[in-house]
Amino acid sequence: MRIEIITTAPIALKKAIIKNVEDGEFRTWKIEVDNDKNKLLNHTAAQYIDKVLIDLTSVAGKLIAETTFWDYMGEPDDAVKAVIMGNFTGLLLTYFTDDFSHLETFHS
Repeated sequence: MRIEIITTAPIALKKAIIKNVEDGEFRTWKIEVDNDKNKLLNHTAAQYIDKVLIDLTSVAGKLIAETTFWDYMGEPDDAVKAVIMGNFTGLLLTYFTDDFSHLETFHS
């Protein structure tokens, strides 16, 4: 699953999201680092931690938030992915509404 966040400043938005998580502003999220040194978002609720991670990628005109997972955990089902992406959408709509024009969501 992925969300495309349409924005004129995708790099700045990615940095702002990561900084706020690292600074503890969003207590239900933490940063994980994968083997390639990419920073991933991990929801900290006990039932979701380490099951679905969100990888943020900056491209021209948008920031892409895509689900991923740790190999040792196996791929989560769509229901779990949807809950995590819903929580991430809530974060965007609560704290970053001035930083994007709209969101586009995709199942695959």
